[in-house]
Amino acid sequence: MKECKNKIFFFSGIAAIIIIWAVISAFDKSGFILPSPKDVLVELAKKVFTKVFWIHAGNTFLRVVLGFLLSCVPAFVCGIWWGLKPGAHSFFVPALTVIKSTPVVSVVLLFIFWFGTDLVPIVTCAIMTFPQVSSAVYSSVKNYPSDYLMMSKVFRLSGSAKIKYMYVPHAKNAFLSSAGTALSQSWKIVCAAEVLSLPHFGLGSTLFSAKTTLEISAMFADTIAIIVLCGLCDWFFSLIAKKFSNAKI
Repeated sequence: MKECKNKIFFFSGIAAIIIIWAVISAFDKSGFILPSPKDVLVELAKKVFTKVFWIHAGNTFLRVVLGFLLSCVPAFVCGIWWGLKPGAHSFFVPALTVIKSTPVVSVVLLFIFWFGTDLVPIVTCAIMTFPQVSSAVYSSVKNYPSDYLMMSKVFRLSGSAKIKYMYVPHAKNAFLSSAGTALSQSWKIVCAAEVLSLPHFGLGSTLFSAKTTLEISAMFADTIAIIVLCGLCDWFFSLIAKKFSNAKI
């Protein structure tokens, strides 16, 4: 019953957004500033049934996945390492602070000179999401319960055994939680990087093209497509995270 009510509230929230959007867009007769939901959905439907749209979407999705994996895998390893070696974490703190404080646009504009346009979104995504995931894993390992550490000394567990049976399972949920947030951010970062670097294929490139030609409905349609794809990725990742959070390592 509670789950059913939550779904009702969820879809009611979506309906409220569409109604407010439709009311506000009604004051813009030209549809240039804020096109109506109907015009945007018609434009989105046209795009969805074209091959080129899925080529753009597929390339963006691939960049998101590659950037996400290139970030999360090293972030998990580094988080474990830093939790065990606080001195190593202190050494990397300045670099992490710089990454956290640097605007995405600055990173993208710099990377355009270093990497090809297809690689810029991937590298930017990997670097910008790394601190969040690694910091979450580091905090989890650092705050490992002292009682269990004392027990490991009693049973004389080796360093590798501690990592495998103690630290990794303990940091697992913190990693999955931070990785889920990083995945959502990956879509934003990759699409923003595509808008600036303009790879041949990518939803960010189509957004820039629509903006250049003043196709406002197309801009809204591409944005909705990105939101839906991001939501589907979040949903799929939540299923995987739920399975692994309940699994024993």
